[in-house]
Amino acid sequence: NNDGQFDPQGYNIVMQYTLGTTPRVFEEEVRENLLIQKLIQQVIGEPAASEEEIRKRFQEREGAIQVEFAPFPDVLVAREVADACRALPQQLEKAAAQVGSKVETTPYFKRTDTVEKLESSAALFSQMAELQPGEAAGPFKAGTGWAVVRLKDRKPPEEKDFAGARPTLEKEIIAQKRLRNYLAW
Repeated sequence: NNDGQFDPQGYNIVMQYTLGTTPRVFEEEVRENLLIQKLIQQVIGEPAASEEEIRKRFQEREGAIQVEFAPFPDVLVAREVADACRALPQQLEKAAAQVGSKVETTPYFKRTDTVEKLESSAALFSQMAELQPGEAAGPFKAGTGWAVVRLKDRKPPEEKDFAGARPTLEKEIIAQKRLRNYLAW
């Protein structure tokens, strides 16, 4: 009420007309919800993000790669070329020449960037992230058809940017760990 005291009559009116329930049912639901929250908190726990995990995520997120690619008009041809290039990456130039194309080089790009010539980034970057320079992957859907891609170089992120990105990365890692624990539960 206006005096800062609990008003049982006002409480009953709010429960009945605003929430459409009785105080007893409302309080039981609140108790159940609190119990469920406590159980979930016990299962999920308070995961932490190690410095190594944060740095790795920073490298993945802010690092850049440069790729060489050759466009192919047909997906079947591109698959054959990609298979050949996985075994012997130098095959890319020969295969491109056979279809009247040439190997092009992209500028450095990050996971979040779009590579104009390829009209792609996320799928390309995800597959290229595990490769070493000189290794090939693909085919990828590109603006002009299909592309077979070879990792040319990696550029690590600027260390000065780490301090600013660290809190966000740590929160992301912890949230992912909590979600994994919850789903496992």
